[in-house]
Amino acid sequence: MPSPPPATGLAPPGIGSNPSPYRYGDEGLPVPWWFNPKTALLYRDLDVYDDDVVLSSGVKMGTTWLSRLLVNLLYDEDDDDDDVVDETTTTAADDDDDDNSASSRLRRRRHPGRLGQTYPESTYPTRIEKANDEYGIYDRVPNGADVVDKMFGDYVWEDLVGMPRPRLFVSHLFGRAYLPSMLFDDDDDAGDADDGGGGGSRTRRRGKGRLIVLLRNLKDTMISLHNFRGTPLDGMHGNEHGPGSFRRFVDVGACPNSYGSAFRWIAESANALDEIGPDRSLVVYYEDLVLDFRGEVRRICDFLGLSPLSESRLRRVETACGIKNMRDDANFRLGDLCCRGGGIGGWKDVTELNDEEHWSALDRVFDDMLGGVKIAEPLRSYQTR
Repeated sequence: MPSPPPATGLAPPGIGSNPSPYRYGDEGLPVPWWFNPKTALLYRDLDVYDDDVVLSSGVKMGTTWLSRLLVNLLYDEDDDDDDVVDETTTTAADDDDDDNSASSRLRRRRHPGRLGQTYPESTYPTRIEKANDEYGIYDRVPNGADVVDKMFGDYVWEDLVGMPRPRLFVSHLFGRAYLPSMLFDDDDDAGDADDGGGGGSRTRRRGKGRLIVLLRNLKDTMISLHNFRGTPLDGMHGNEHGPGSFRRFVDVGACPNSYGSAFRWIAESANALDEIGPDRSLVVYYEDLVLDFRGEVRRICDFLGLSPLSESRLRRVETACGIKNMRDDANFRLGDLCCRGGGIGGWKDVTELNDEEHWSALDRVFDDMLGGVKIAEPLRSYQTR
C-alpha cells in the first residue's frame, strides 16, 4: 500500500507522539512508520485456534506490561527455570520436540514476545521479503531495519504463526475491522447457487480464540503519549509544526496519531467485546493492575483456564513483571523506553495543562463518544480530580 510523503517539518513520521502521515485500510487509519499493511491483512485473516489469545491494547495503555505478564502466565511453568537464553536460538532437538509438556525455557525461547512484544503488523510475511524490504518500510527512517529489530525483535509473520501453543498475539489493532475475523461468529456461504436446489445455504461459523482488551484512563494515556520518546515538535498546545498533543488527542474525527483516536479505539473495542461475548473476552484495566496485581493475575488465569498459581510462582511473576525489573533488564527490548513506571493520576500534576478548561474539554469528548459505553465507565473515577 503506497504511503503519503512525510509531513513537512516533523521528526521521523510516526515516531513517539508525532502525527503519522501513513494510512491503512479503507478508513485511512493513521499508522506508525514501521506498519506493514500486508501483514496486517494476514493478521486479520489469521486461521485462529481455539486456544489462541489475542491482546488488543490501546497506545500507551500498558501494552508492554500486560504482554510480559501473559507470556509469564502462558509459558513459564518450571519454578527452577530463570535462565536467559538467546531469543533467536533453537536447536534441532528443539524443533523435533512436539511434547506439549516441553520446558518453559524451550517454550519461551520460541516465543517472539519473550523479551518484548512483537506486533504482527511490525513484521514482514517472510524472511525473503524482510531481507529485500519489499515495501521500502525500512527506508522511511535512518537504519530502519535495525530500529525495527531493536523494537520488536528479528521476527517475521511466519515466526508468529509458528509460536508454541497457546499462541499469544499482541497488537494495537482493534475492533471488527482490524482484529482476526475468526475471533467473531460469522455466516459462511455453503452449497452451490447453481445446483438447482434453490441457491446456496448459509451456516453459522462460531468464533475461536480469546480476546483481552487493555484500557487505561485517557488523561494519563494522553500525558504518557505526549512524553513518549521526547516532546513532539508541535508541543502540547501547538505551533508552526502542528496543533499540539492535546488538540490532536481530542480531535476524534481527524486524530493523526498512530492508530487514530483513543476514544474511537475504545468505542470499537467495546463493540468487539459485545460481539464476542464474556466467555471468550476480557477487559483488563491498567489501574487495576497497579492497585491489585495479584487479584488481576488470578482473574486472568481464571479467564484463560490456567491453574491457580502457587505462592512461589506468583512471587516470580511479580518480580518478572515489576516495572524496575523490566526497565533495568538489558535483555528486554525497549524496557528503558516503554517501562516508565507510570502510576495513576499523573495527569493532575502536569503544569502545561493545569487549568480546568482543557480537562473539561476532554471530559466533554469522553461523554460524547463514550457516555454509556460499559467498558469506559470505570475510567471516569481516574479522570476526576
